[in-house]
This record gives sequence, structure tokens and C-alpha cells, in this order.
Amino acid sequence: MKRLFTSAALLFFLSTACSAEIFFKRNEKLWTVYGVQNEVNKNPACIAQQSWKDGSSIQLIKDLSDGELYIAMINNEWQITDPPGKYNMQVTVYTREEVTSTFTFEYTLIPKNHIVIRGIFEKDFIPNFVSASKLRFIMPGSIPNADINLQGSKAAIESIIDCAKKYKKSFI
Repeated sequence: MKRLFTSAALLFFLSTACSAEIFFKRNEKLWTVYGVQNEVNKNPACIAQQSWKDGSSIQLIKDLSDGELYIAMINNEWQITDPPGKYNMQVTVYTREEVTSTFTFEYTLIPKNHIVIRGIFEKDFIPNFVSASKLRFIMPGSIPNADINLQGSKAAIESIIDCAKKYKKSFI
């Protein structure tokens, strides 16, 4: 059932770009990692995605053209009434119940429940991401916080690296 939902979410994501081509796919516990290229108006990317039953999802995206690492998240519990634009938030990293790091990020609100966090510094973020058990997105104002279970995140990052290598090999 979980695999079916993940596949359905992936198909929904890709249906918005008819010419998208998946060149890599691997499941890592809660994460599905896939590589996509030839998507209209988007660079090729390796993406680790976690989805939930309500249709919410988080994607950790590695752009294969410019090297940028960023997060896209849809949280259907959010009904943000602010206009689309840039806002600040915090991401707290937990190992078990202990806070190990806190990051302040600028996010772009797309519509009421979709955000994008760009320009993530890999050398600071990835070691925390793979060693932690949970991320908490601390949203401004009355927007509910969101907790992200990081089970399998180390394997997901390793799969993103394998995905990027496969993409690079296709050009050698």
C-alpha cells in the first residue's frame, strides 16, 4: 500500500511534465529516490521524496546542472493565507528528542501549502540530515509546524549520489 501511494505521488509529480524521463529509481525506507531529466522548464535532478497519506510530501532535490540543493514541500495541513513570496522559518534537527542543530532558512511560499527552500549549504545541512532522526519545520506566526521522520535518510543521500553518478556517466 505504501509503495503504491509513493508510486502514485511520483506519477502525479511527473504528470505535470509530459516529457519527463526517469533515469534512476530506488526505494530507501520512507524515501523514494529518483532521477529525472528532460522535464519541461526544469534542470535534470536527483530527488529524495517522502510522501504521506494525505498527499503531503517533501523532496530534497539536487539540481544536476547547477549543483544547487533545495527542498520543496507540500503540507496539506497548511492553509497559509499570506500572499506568495519570501518568508523566514527555522528548521530544527533532532537526534532522538535532543536538538542538535537549528537552521534559519528563507522559503518561498508558492500557494497556501507549498514552499521551496533554496540555496541549502550541503556541507552544513547534509551531515545533520543523515545523522538525525527528525527535522522540525518551525513556521512563522500561526502556521502549524511540520515534523519530518528521517529514517533512511543516510541511504537516501547515498542514492542521490548514485543517481548523480549515473547521470554523469551518461555523458562520458
